[in-house]
Amino acid sequence: MTPRQVWTKTLIAAAIALPTVSATADVVNFFNGSNLYAQMTTSGGTNFSLSFVGQGVAAGGFINELFMDGPTGTFTNTTSAAVTTPTATYSLNGFNGGGGGGSIYDWEIDFPQPNDATRFTVGEIATWTITVTDPSAWQLEKLHINAFDGTNSIKLDGCLQGTRGCGDGSPNPTGFLPEPSSLALVGLAMLGLGWTGRRRA
Repeated sequence: MTPRQVWTKTLIAAAIALPTVSATADVVNFFNGSNLYAQMTTSGGTNFSLSFVGQGVAAGGFINELFMDGPTGTFTNTTSAAVTTPTATYSLNGFNGGGGGGSIYDWEIDFPQPNDATRFTVGEIATWTITVTDPSAWQLEKLHINAFDGTNSIKLDGCLQGTRGCGDGSPNPTGFLPEPSSLALVGLAMLGLGWTGRRRA
């Protein structure tokens, strides 16, 4: 076996042995006009984080509920004690979010407001996990929140960050990043091509 063949086989073996690190985090934006009202991030279809960004929200604005469409599972609140605690209910095709053309949602994430004393307000971040058997079953293009912007009750549909028209009719500049393992494979391939070209010269 020539040195070139040995080097090529080594490159292939190294590429196969690379761990697959997947960029599994998805971001869903909720726009009120051109203002980013809230943003939800999910990692692996199990960990969820809802951030109340609140651009353009007047004093007294809050979020009532988040509706999600996906599989049944076990809900666990992981929010800081200083933030309004979410609760969740699952019902197969059981919740009408009142927006998005009367869409039906499987999950209702509530932000309780007993006697209006506690509300999910601007700057707060709620986190939770939902352990499911099939994380790929979430329909992240179908999320909806009911809220109050300080003046009016509003209903907002979410859109996946990085998709065209997510919020203002233009491409979102923050797209999805390539997986680190893919970048490493490209680097190894370029290194191999460079070495082969040098040997021929």
